Amino acid sequence: MRFKVSTGPVRNTSRTRAILGGLICFSLGGFSTYILFGGGELVSGVPFLSNATNELIGRFVVGLGGISCFVLGGYAFYEVWLLHRVHVKRKMNGV
Repeated sequence: MRFKVSTGPVRNTSRTRAILGGLICFSLGGFSTYILFGGGELVSGVPFLSNATNELIGRFVVGLGGISCFVLGGYAFYEVWLLHRVHVKRKMNGV
């Protein structure tokens, strides 16, 4: 049994792959947002800093990771939109 996803004209991607990538990135960004704003304590390993400073550094790093995941997810859905526009334009031209 074979399964083939046809690729689009923009950077050799397909809409299915871009949607799945966007969903994965947004779920990782949501998970990091939960860690960032949720309760609980983040434990990190800089031995000569206080626990409060270590937690602040950990939340900062998790926040940067979450922001980057949301940006990459947004870009993936932007590619989906571009691929959809190209597909509709081809359909209207009869190609």
